Amino acid sequence: MLGSAVDSVLVVDESGSIVFANRGAEELIGTDDLLGHQIERFVPDRFRGRHAELRERYQRAPQRRSMGERALDLKVQRVDGSLVPVEISLSPIELDGHQFVMACMRDLTDRLAAQATTRRIAGTLDAIHDGVFMFDPEDLHFTWVNNGAVTQTGYSRQELLDGMTPLDIKSRFTVEEFRALIDPLLDGSQQRVSFETVHRRKDGSSVPVDIVLEQPADVLVAIARDVTKRHEAELERDRREALLEALSRIRLALIDQRALTDILAEVCRLARNLTGASLSLVALPSTTELIDIGAIEDDGDPLVGLSQRVPLQDTLAGSAIHQQSVQRTRSLAAEAGAWDGIAEQVSHMGDAVAVPIVRQNQVEAVLVVARRTGEDPLSADDVRSVVLLAAEAGIGVDLSRGRTDQDRLVVAEDRSRIARDLHDLVIQRLFAAGMRLQSALDVPDLLVERTHDTIAELDETIAVIRQTIFQLVRSNDDLALAVRRVADQHGDRTGAVPQVRVRGNVDDLSPARRGALLATITEALSNIAKHAHAGHVDIDLCVSDDVLLTITDDGDGFGNEAGRGFGLRNMASRADDLGGELVLESVAGEGTTLRWRIPA
Repeated sequence: MLGSAVDSVLVVDESGSIVFANRGAEELIGTDDLLGHQIERFVPDRFRGRHAELRERYQRAPQRRSMGERALDLKVQRVDGSLVPVEISLSPIELDGHQFVMACMRDLTDRLAAQATTRRIAGTLDAIHDGVFMFDPEDLHFTWVNNGAVTQTGYSRQELLDGMTPLDIKSRFTVEEFRALIDPLLDGSQQRVSFETVHRRKDGSSVPVDIVLEQPADVLVAIARDVTKRHEAELERDRREALLEALSRIRLALIDQRALTDILAEVCRLARNLTGASLSLVALPSTTELIDIGAIEDDGDPLVGLSQRVPLQDTLAGSAIHQQSVQRTRSLAAEAGAWDGIAEQVSHMGDAVAVPIVRQNQVEAVLVVARRTGEDPLSADDVRSVVLLAAEAGIGVDLSRGRTDQDRLVVAEDRSRIARDLHDLVIQRLFAAGMRLQSALDVPDLLVERTHDTIAELDETIAVIRQTIFQLVRSNDDLALAVRRVADQHGDRTGAVPQVRVRGNVDDLSPARRGALLATITEALSNIAKHAHAGHVDIDLCVSDDVLLTITDDGDGFGNEAGRGFGLRNMASRADDLGGELVLESVAGEGTTLRWRIPA
């Protein structure tokens, strides 16, 4: 029976001589001449000297012992001198009063080679950067993971193998969704499943990954590649494309010679979209103490034109003007009290940047971009985008100012022409009409005849004057700035500079409506200066389906019994001529509100 055993069997007597060897032992050691040889002959050279002592110690206390696989690396030395790794178990045998030892040896060459291959494969898998996850298709528990999986998820190998599943790191999947994903692999309808998802790390952060799922044996294998850098490159590409498109839109607006307020409003909108900000605005220096908020874009409708005034000293925009450099704050809300008129919007803002818009080394405006309190701060790329937009806006300001200077030259030439026209066409006619009437004073019949002729002459003269006046209001003038000039002139006379708010497409108005509108504002402010003694005046101009001009003062006011003077009749007449109306509300001692409305 021992002769047919699969394992190699040797029986050794008390002197260490081999008394039995089966076929397996002969094949293991490489000879069929084993009987009578000392067992030490087949012990490796480095252990041979101690083996006799170890054998004698065993004989003094014989017992069954499995020497197994130990760090000592048990080996048998073949007759050709080569070494064979073995696993040995010892059993004492007593026959006819004599003690023998039976040694069963198993060749471990194939097993150790397989283990070495396994370790080499595992080491190779551990060396790659991708995460490799093996998991059971039934309970989904991980059965093996490489170092890449550990690095990718932030969990230790033991944590991953201690009952965790793919669902613990794939936050976007439910159990049902994941089962549906792997079913084609399990039923053999697909050899591979590829998809993109996000791995949730132990610290709660997320990692975008590309996944390849396969079933090479009785386990499922997922190879996960971290694609963070690819995503960042794609985001950077998209950001650059968006920035180039934004700059292109501004340049197209410049080519179309759109009004400066429209360009600034477009800059605000683009800055908000590019940075994901909640608020963007443009501030223009007004005086040494005040800033005009020229365009604002928040969650509501944009305000275009010169809408509010805020102090220069206590704002981020004011610092950018003074320092002529980019300014940053972590809490714009901290200075909300200084942003009179838009304090509500500013009070919700956290991280913000203010970038000067420069023309010929002078700060013409400041672009302010802010995110809400609690949101991520603006990135370095966001700030660079704002700086580039501000530089493009500076070109717009430069071109706009150049067009304005050119228009002023045209206006100066027009005024010279109009002065000549008035002298040649109007004054001469009036002088002639007066002379004709004077010469007919003593002749009643002739006086009547010449009076009719003079009236006709005066009508023609009035038409010439009206045409000449309307030529002063050019179709490409910036109406918002014209309103501001009228308001500033009023402030120069009275010390009460009106607050101006302009909304809508004011520059689309016809010359007749623009002229009537400016004349009405001038007339109204003149009346306030003469009669109201007001300390505060507001001008609100809104253009939509109608043109609505609202002028409010906190002056003396007047009762309903007060009659309308020549100025009020003129304002009402202008509105009536254009199909509109004038509504006046006033209470003595409580101020006056004027509403002048015409169709747009």
